[in-house]
Amino acid sequence: MRRGGITRALGSTTALFLLVWLSLPQAGSAAGGDAGSPDGAAVPSLIHVNAGDNWFNPNVILVARGGTVTWDFVGESHHTATDTTGMELYDSGSLLTGSYSYSFSAAGTYGFKCILHPQMGGRIHVPMRAKPSKGSRQTVFALTWASVTPPEGYVYDVQLKRPGGAYQVWQDGVIATGGSFKTDVGRGVYRFQAHLRQVSTGETSLWSDTVSVSVT
Repeated sequence: MRRGGITRALGSTTALFLLVWLSLPQAGSAAGGDAGSPDGAAVPSLIHVNAGDNWFNPNVILVARGGTVTWDFVGESHHTATDTTGMELYDSGSLLTGSYSYSFSAAGTYGFKCILHPQMGGRIHVPMRAKPSKGSRQTVFALTWASVTPPEGYVYDVQLKRPGGAYQVWQDGVIATGGSFKTDVGRGVYRFQAHLRQVSTGETSLWSDTVSVSVT
């Protein structure tokens, strides 16, 4: 949220009011979000997306695990907000006005589109969390990839990339929302990524953005 510059001296009362206002969470901020993004920044738990004629704004979204994305339909034509992962997680149906919401519980990258206007699309990034982000060879790191256990018929997959290696399966087809990790090859950077998988079809979200821990 942009705030205009202060171009004149403020009285003590006004200055105090401004100081308090600046300290409060602003609309659209990450307050109350999940401090678990790949870069360690807070992640918002509620995002609004405007669905206009031939566009979504924003169309690249970062939202916390368990967070909600709400599409607000503001165009002059009917549009949809429809999952493109192949898992059919959500579909708003054709709407001219109003809103549609969906909550994303699992780390991953989720595409969406308007099925009436294929040029309209976007993607939603739901990150994992790693705590702490740095530690020694004795540190036990807590990895979190979901806010709740998956619905029946769905599981979580998690991959691990050890220092100097390639991504390999770490957790395969689990319903746990997180797990612990302790280094098994020594110092370096360990990277993790996760996704949601539908067992019956094999369809998945794309992998989440990488989250890493550094062992010194």
